[in-house]
This record gives sequence, structure tokens and C-alpha cells, in this order.
Amino acid sequence: MQFRFDIQGLRALAVIFVFIFHMNHALLPGGFLGVDIFFVLSGYLISGIVLKQINNKEFSFINFYQSRFKRILPAYYFLLFSVSIAVVFIYFNQDVKFFRKGLFYSVLFNSNNYFASLDTYFGAQNSENPLLHTWTLAVEMQFYFILPILLWIFRKKALVWVIVLLTIASVVYAQMQIVYAKQVVSTYYSLPARSGEFFLGVLILLYQQKNKISLKWQNILSVIGILLVVVPLFLYSEKTIFPGITAMIPCLGTGLLLLTYESQINKFLSHKSFVFIGKLSYSIYLWHWPFMALYRYKNAQYEIPFADGVILTVLILLFSCFSYYFVEEFWRRKKNKYFWMGAVGITAVLAGFVLLIVPVNEKLGTTPAYYSSSSVMGFESHGKYFEKVETLGDVNAKNNILMLGDSHGLVMKPFLNYIGSRNNFSITTITNDTYPPVPGIDEIQFVENSNYLLYKKLADIAAKEIEKHDYIVIIKSWKLEFPYFNSALEKLIRQYPEKGFLILSDFPTLNKNPIRVNGGAFRNRSKNAEFMTFLAEIPQNVQKELKSLPNAQILDLTDSKVFKDIPYFNDTVMYYDENHLNQFGSEKYAKEAETKFTEALKQFKLN
Repeated sequence: MQFRFDIQGLRALAVIFVFIFHMNHALLPGGFLGVDIFFVLSGYLISGIVLKQINNKEFSFINFYQSRFKRILPAYYFLLFSVSIAVVFIYFNQDVKFFRKGLFYSVLFNSNNYFASLDTYFGAQNSENPLLHTWTLAVEMQFYFILPILLWIFRKKALVWVIVLLTIASVVYAQMQIVYAKQVVSTYYSLPARSGEFFLGVLILLYQQKNKISLKWQNILSVIGILLVVVPLFLYSEKTIFPGITAMIPCLGTGLLLLTYESQINKFLSHKSFVFIGKLSYSIYLWHWPFMALYRYKNAQYEIPFADGVILTVLILLFSCFSYYFVEEFWRRKKNKYFWMGAVGITAVLAGFVLLIVPVNEKLGTTPAYYSSSSVMGFESHGKYFEKVETLGDVNAKNNILMLGDSHGLVMKPFLNYIGSRNNFSITTITNDTYPPVPGIDEIQFVENSNYLLYKKLADIAAKEIEKHDYIVIIKSWKLEFPYFNSALEKLIRQYPEKGFLILSDFPTLNKNPIRVNGGAFRNRSKNAEFMTFLAEIPQNVQKELKSLPNAQILDLTDSKVFKDIPYFNDTVMYYDENHLNQFGSEKYAKEAETKFTEALKQFKLN
């Protein structure tokens, strides 16, 4: 295939779109489409290489896969190595544990499937995960294993129809998974849902090999193509149903630009500035996200100020140039045996990071989990980690209390354990991220089917526990209302008039993570940090309804003195992130609220 400078220009556009989107998605809400442009280009270019070798009877699966590894592996593994070193010094210990799992799957080019199932409710969020972008490379490598087999098996006319059917099947699959199966996140990272974008590139190549388009039509089609690429950049956003049909619009635009290689727009894309950026596009893509993610993690904020953005951009370009000229190009010129020796060596080093990064991070003096984690108790009865219901407090005492809650319930488990231990009662707990396991919420209320399945599992267990217990404590965040929770709670209380229900008020939340701001668990006065606090009260209509039920009681702890110097207690941070108490904070809260809590229980005649 003849080298095309305009394809380098398309690569440049793709990486620029992604770069701007990741720097600040408000600037280019559909900038994530740059990834889809890369997928179409990959399908087009790789199929061209394979088909040419097959037609010339020069194709070898071993040589093909080796060439792909030689192209992708050096810079990619160098990035993983570099980011792992940075994480050791920047991440707190709990987050290092999550990073280690991501590193393991990234090394294996399976991070797309890992991140599809990742629970980022606790610890570093997606915008702070320096390896999140590796999902695209995982999808590409997985596709590279499939495509040559298809091109080898199916020949001539059959090949076109097979690729057309696979393209349609991929789009339909993605649409069905998102709209009907409600598998939004897993579909986004899915190879079957994304493969249609690669296959579209293959179809463009097959059409181009058989047909010649006049220059007049090339100019017309290229204008349509660039519009199909550019307009969605401003009309699409993270809320758009994607991938599926919507993804095929910019992908088709990319395909038209691949067809019209002699048009004025293609000549514009062949400008040397675009070609230079396109040449560096792989390295830029590798390096841009980790710099931004680690910046956000270190500064506990998504927004990147303009001056810092300029500095980050310069650093990203410098590292990208180094990666291209001294890593990519260096190993590309090496003989295969030396390449594989190097690959084995760096893989061994990365395996060492997977095994040792957590203990090394611990020894470097990071903040203990007691301050920087949600809790060191309660995960066995929580969400996706659920193994069994747990009993807290005085485990030898009679147990007639059950606590159901969300993540705010989880971080209050040390609170309940402290008070129960001191006042001779035990309490059974079941909690779940976002969706408290209160029975009675229909599947239709859930955006993600996986969230419903987990909720249903825990709600069924909770229903059995409710039958066993006389008193139910509800602890949840009222900051974000979960549809139909309130009616489900009311229905549950009315269903069991013989049982007592105690609903706790929420604790305050913050506008930023104090552990990150302080660089540890203790107040750093040199930072002179100011925090905004939010207190989400139980909605008035819910309060009114609960007060009308004789077996329900609201326990208002919002005036607790423990929060007078929020987020600190005696200069020690009480929160492990902006939304959740750490174990230290939960126990200090318990000491302050112990009397009120036990008095509320006495009203239910528990003592």
C-alpha cells in the first residue's frame, strides 16, 4: 500500500480531539470520537497490509503478529513501567491496590474487560486512573488477532459479505446491549461492540481496491466526510448513547476521507505539521492521559488551570518525542531476537511491579488505610465484595438489629461497631454502592443491568434478614436521590408494622478530597486549604411521610459537634475522600453521637 500523508493527518486530528477532550471535556464534548477514528484507520491499514501479503503469497501469521508486537509493545511497556514508578510515589495505598490490578490486565492487553467491570466508587476515580486509556490498545490487539484469520479464511466475494454482516452485527449488538440490556459501561469497552468500526475500515479498503472515484466526487465526498467527523464533536457528549449507530456516523466520515485521497481536504491533511503530529500520535496518545490523570489525582481536582495545562502539554510532547525516537524507533530497527529478549526483560520487570508495588508503596510512608480508606471493616457484607452478612458491635449479645445502607452506610459500620461494643448490642449489616438493598425497586429504574442484578441479589438477602430482625436501621446518602427508593422504603415500613425503623440523617460532604489536599492524614497549614461543605437533608416530603408512620423514627445527628472543624478533628482528617468518612472519622462521630443513638434505640424499647 502506498504511503499516504493524509492518513498521518487523520491520526493527528484523532489524537488532537482526544487530547482536548481529556484536558477539558467541556471544550470538545465529543472529542472521545478520536478513538473511533483510530479504530477505522487501523481496520483500513491492517487489512491492506494483510491482503497484499496474502495476494503475493507472502503472508505469515507469525510474522504478522510479531510485527504488531514490535510496533506496539516497546512504547506501551515503557509507559507502563514509567507510570508504575510515578504511582509508587503519588498514590495512596488503597489506590495502589486498584492500580496493581489495572497494571496486570494492561500488561496482558485485557484492560478493556477489566475496566468494564471496575468499581471506582471508592478511591481513585476514572479521571484519575493513569491506565484507563489502555483499554483502546487492548481492543486493538484483540482485533488484530481476529482480523488476519478472517481475511485468510474468506476470499474474494465472500469476504465482502462476511465483513458487511459482521459490521451490521456489531452495530446491532452494541445498540441492543445499551438500549435493551442496559449494559452501558461494559459495551463501551467491548470488542464485539467496537469491531464494527474496524470492519468499516476494512470495507473501505475493499471498495477502494475495486473502484475508482473521480476527483470531482472525491472533493464532494471529502466535504461530507469531514462534516460527519467534525459536527458530532460538538453534538455528542458523554451522555450520548454510544457506541452503536451513533458511532458509525463519524466512522463513516473517516471512511469517506480514506476513500478520497486526492481531494483538497486530503491535501490539507497532508500538511507537514499534521504529518509530524500524526507520526507522534501513538506516543502522544500513550503519554497524554497519564500526565493528566496523575495531575488530577495529586491535586484532587478535575479542572486543569490554563498555565498548568500548558506545562502539561509541553511535558507530554517532550515525553512523546523521547518515546518515539528513543523507544519506538530504536526497537523497530532491532533484529527480532533482540526485540524479544528486551520484551521478556521488561515483562519480567512489570511482573515485579505487579507483585511488589503495594508493599513498596507501604514502606515509603503513605497514609495508613485507617485514614485513607473507607474502612478496614464491613466489606464482606458490601456490594460487589459481598460474601456474607456481617455482625458488628458486641457479637455475643442478642442480635435483633439490621442495618441497610449505601456507601454512607458502609463507612458508618465503625460507628455502629463502636456504639454496639460499648452498649452491649450487636447489629447485622448489608450495604451496597449507590443502591441500598431495600427490597421493592423494579429493574426498570436501573440504567445499568449489572447494577440491578447486584442490587437484586443483596435485596433478596436483605428481605430474609428483615424477617429475622425486629429493628431496621437505614443509613444512606441523601445527596443523590435514587428513583423510587423513597416509595420502596415507605412500602417496606408499612409492610412490617410490628418492626421498628430508624432512619439516620446524613453526614456533611466536601467539595474536595482532604487527604489529597493535605498530602496525608494531618492538617497541612502551608496549604491553607479552604473547604466547602454540603449537608443533604432528608427531603421534606420523605420526612413528612416517615413521621406519619408510627413504627418509623428519624434520628437527626446533623448538629454533631464532631464536624465543627470539618474536615478535621484535632487536625486529623476525618474523610478519606470528599464524600466519605474514614474509619477515624466514623469512630469519632460515634463517640459524639453515642448518647443520641442509644436513646433512639431505647424509644424502640431495645434496652
